[in-house]
Amino acid sequence: LNIKDQAPFNTCSWNSGVSQKERDEQTPLSVRFAVVMGKRLGLISGDGFANLRSIQYVTQKYGICEESLLPKVNIPWNLYSTINLSDEMVKNAEKHKSASYWRVTNTSQMLKLLDEGRTITIGTDWRMAFNMIGGFSMPWLLNFLISYVVGAHATLVCGYKKNYQGIPLVLKVENSFGSQYGEQ
Repeated sequence: LNIKDQAPFNTCSWNSGVSQKERDEQTPLSVRFAVVMGKRLGLISGDGFANLRSIQYVTQKYGICEESLLPKVNIPWNLYSTINLSDEMVKNAEKHKSASYWRVTNTSQMLKLLDEGRTITIGTDWRMAFNMIGGFSMPWLLNFLISYVVGAHATLVCGYKKNYQGIPLVLKVENSFGSQYGEQ
């Protein structure tokens, strides 16, 4: 529905979780609202770092308001993450709550949910190679032998492709680096 761009913050888990909920609701939702609620609850460190359960908790407990009520703006983190939420935003967010959320623990569960039209937020190691320093080069293959883990990153799994033997081969993920990366 809405290409997310986390720049300049580290809000990948919030972006992927909001994108997941947008698909259920079929309406653009506010990442900023989720971030403000997460920060209030002490679920965020630094400029957006959180685990995957944090966004699910906020979505279940408070919901997420529509993006038209609280759009993303490029301002310093302290201003972005500590605004007063209006009664209208809070009331609208209640319309977009989740009754529950699930934890996927294996590939079979993930593929079943994808086959049912669902999406899944996942966390992966962030390797130095992803920054195109010493490991990401033509023909755009990652060399993990000369790359090391420097953190983690959340994305939204939207689908997968199988090889000729029917074995899952490639996950299709939605990243939160804006439309200028990948296939928009």
